[in-house]
Amino acid sequence: MIKHSVNKRGFSLIEILVYIAVLGIIIATVASFLSDVLKTNSKSSAKQAVSNNITLVSNTISNEIRFAKNIYTPTSFLNSDSGQLSLETELNPPVNHSSTFVDFFLDNGVVYEKREGIASSKITSDRVFVTKLRFERYTSASGNETIRISISGRINTTTTNQEYQSTINLTSTASLRGNY
Repeated sequence: MIKHSVNKRGFSLIEILVYIAVLGIIIATVASFLSDVLKTNSKSSAKQAVSNNITLVSNTISNEIRFAKNIYTPTSFLNSDSGQLSLETELNPPVNHSSTFVDFFLDNGVVYEKREGIASSKITSDRVFVTKLRFERYTSASGNETIRISISGRINTTTTNQEYQSTINLTSTASLRGNY
């Protein structure tokens, strides 16, 4: 009868320590990779939120300017980083009126739209803090009154971590053409 010897020795202490060290290196590498992916995603999300909001503000104001009859200068505050633009427009006037007034202004990092007879409404989301809303008035080459809109905003966060920060600066122009 032949006996086979079976080695029931198991793992040595050195082998277990090597396996634990290799496993620790793999876990640390994966954790570092996942952390980088999350930071990149947070930065991208912040940049997209700021970009979308600043573009929305610019488009909303530009559309109102294009259909405005004139700039109402007594309540407009031009050439300031905390500006206000007041327009007389024929878009959406109150009942029994041919025109109305609409104001755009910056208050505590939020851009508001205020229509005559209606409460102010936010244009920007709570995720965005607008640092500059500047209106500059000039006459274009075609003779139309033109407004240059400069808007700067950042993600609304108190953290100083760079991966959560994003700032956008946008400048656009729109000419008063009236309602036609």
